[in-house]
Amino acid sequence: MTIDPALILNYVRDGLQVVNEAFEYVFLNEAAARHGGTTPEALVGRRMADAYPGIEQTPMFGHLQGVMAQGGSRSLLNEFAFADGSKRWFELRMSRIPDGVLILSVDVTSRMEEERRAARVQRLNAVGELAGGIAHDFNNLLTIIENYTGFVSRSFPHEDPRRSDLEKVHRAVARGADLTKRLLTFARLAPGEPVVVDVVGAVRALHELLHRALGENIAITVRTAVRAAPVFVDHAALDQVLMNLAVNARDAMPLGGALTFGVDVVEVGPTWSMPVAALPPGRYAVVAVTDTGDGIPAEHLDRIFEPFFTTKEGRGTGLGLATCWGLATQAGGTITVYSEIGSGTTMRLYLPLVDTTEAVAADPPERARAESAGVATVLLVENEHTLRDIVARTLRESGCRVVEAPSGADALLLLEDIGDRVDVLVTDVMMPRMSGIELLRRARLRLPDLPVVLITGFTPESLGLDEVLSDSVTLLTKPFTTDALMALVRSVVATRARP
Repeated sequence: MTIDPALILNYVRDGLQVVNEAFEYVFLNEAAARHGGTTPEALVGRRMADAYPGIEQTPMFGHLQGVMAQGGSRSLLNEFAFADGSKRWFELRMSRIPDGVLILSVDVTSRMEEERRAARVQRLNAVGELAGGIAHDFNNLLTIIENYTGFVSRSFPHEDPRRSDLEKVHRAVARGADLTKRLLTFARLAPGEPVVVDVVGAVRALHELLHRALGENIAITVRTAVRAAPVFVDHAALDQVLMNLAVNARDAMPLGGALTFGVDVVEVGPTWSMPVAALPPGRYAVVAVTDTGDGIPAEHLDRIFEPFFTTKEGRGTGLGLATCWGLATQAGGTITVYSEIGSGTTMRLYLPLVDTTEAVAADPPERARAESAGVATVLLVENEHTLRDIVARTLRESGCRVVEAPSGADALLLLEDIGDRVDVLVTDVMMPRMSGIELLRRARLRLPDLPVVLITGFTPESLGLDEVLSDSVTLLTKPFTTDALMALVRSVVATRARP
């Protein structure tokens, strides 16, 4: 039995080709020809420069010339552009042989795309950590401004014009608080209250609002392939994501156009490849938001979800899509983007489906009870002096006795001495050396029923608080007002049994 080597080589998945010293194709297996978008018959006997005009100016051809002239072997990654504009990556291994060069080509496009996705997600996560840290510090400053403004405002008569000036400061603080919330949302650290929401219903409910918000020159269509798509998400956050995507689409169509919302359900398997981030296997609701705008340049696609990156010169903060990405990932999903210049853009929001027969909406812990809990002794723990002074002053002006501690270690020592007289522990979560969470755990070893108020700007999930939050352990989100602080202190103190 005679075996034709050339026939056997056509069964090899990787490309094999031989070029002679005149840079003419002498042999190609079918995989090598396919890598070049053609057939072996169309290339054998032709010069490389004739088959692919311009190839002589590429780095790949320079390496080929080097192997041809100097011998030996070389390896390199090469990006090949096809006639239709698409591109693929190949790992090339060149070796000098008698009368030419043997080239092995391995298609590594999938590997390169996965590495790019991983690098993009890693970059977004790193930016998220930075944004979260900045937002935490900024929230502390806003809390100081908000409460000192309140102290000063209450010292003036109601008709004093200076109260109006302070109200402007208060509104500026509110805008700053919204900015930090967006940053924390991007970092997946913003607090939220997820419930079971039907995505189909949410999109349809937003439809009427969008007609008024986007203008008459935008034609809006909703197409749903399923009757319902229940997900577990903060309802306000979902509306914000859909609105942000719609507004972005409108801005991409300044002369008008078509905006389409499509809702479907997909099954993501282990080999599913996502353009932004991998998703765990499972069933997902998908909202596709498609516009007929100008499209997004390829050089911007890798950065559109980064905070403060914007192409809307002088008109955008660069936080819209960053917030969307943070809200989606916080809910266990992601957002992908596909765009072509001149043909529009499609954003796809993926959210994990829930079984409505088992899912139970998360009820937020009962907040601020109106009744007073009487005079309470509060152990206040905060490492930042100015913020600790504000909180202590607020508590004292409301009739509380306050014992201050600058660290978790100092608080534990005080609990050893006066723990039986402390009615509530109020502590910041993010502190050096000992966090508020660790302080809570150690304090509860000695005083299991001690009410605790944890102060933070982050989510319970990101801080590992899901298992410790209860009626007697609650969260106060920065920046906060004096009223919110006192209402929460009264609420948790009221949960403790009195003799």
